[in-house]
Amino acid sequence: MIRSTQFFRSGTIALLAAILLSPLITAAQKNVLLIMADDYNYWTGKNGYYPQAHTPNIDALGDRGVFFTEAHSSSPVCHPSRNALWSGIHPITSGISRNGEAFIRDHAGFENITSLHQYFAQRGYYTYGGGKLWHPGRMDPNNNDVDPGNWHELNSQNTGANGGTYKSYQLTSKSNYAWSGNTNAMTTNNTNDFALATQVADFITNYDKQSPFFVACGLFRPHMHWRSPKEFWDKIDSANLAPPPGYDPTLDEPGG
Repeated sequence: MIRSTQFFRSGTIALLAAILLSPLITAAQKNVLLIMADDYNYWTGKNGYYPQAHTPNIDALGDRGVFFTEAHSSSPVCHPSRNALWSGIHPITSGISRNGEAFIRDHAGFENITSLHQYFAQRGYYTYGGGKLWHPGRMDPNNNDVDPGNWHELNSQNTGANGGTYKSYQLTSKSNYAWSGNTNAMTTNNTNDFALATQVADFITNYDKQSPFFVACGLFRPHMHWRSPKEFWDKIDSANLAPPPGYDPTLDEPGG
């Protein structure tokens, strides 16, 4: 169920994260940074839904601007919600309801829609995209489902965490999570999402074009599976975690 305090649940969270002024452009032409995180839901400290959530960076970002508590996703499924966000066409209108369906311009009647980044490009913005912005996990220039022809520049860096030594916590009981990965091999600095964020930050820092920019950065986490550096799990004492409001543990029982 989608709650009234939901913050772009499930398929996508889209946050107009920052509007930055540059000496190269006029006050009316602001640079735009769009940050998306997958399955973000409304678990932020600032939102107040779950006080034990530790989200200092997103809280600080919210303190610098407008923090919306009544923002909702158009669909609880990734592909429909992302196509809706970028096109402005609701899934009920487009008919896109599942992840396996075609890109919106491949649906009859929507062949000529203008995507959000395309709209910015048509108005003189330099458009740069990386990560999981549409449903695919990275901006592959050969994948039609990321609308590659309407970006000036694509960053094809992968997102999330790799396999191999990048292991996830395994649920060993309802009250205990055991670390199962190689703690030396998985650090904050070598996760794909961190690499992507660093590359996007470097692009913004070194941007020297005369035109304003529209930069979009799509992070995969906190989408499952929850592969995270051990330092973050060490912040949690699972024995003292309170159930979130409305949570019914019996719903997780086999056969329940």
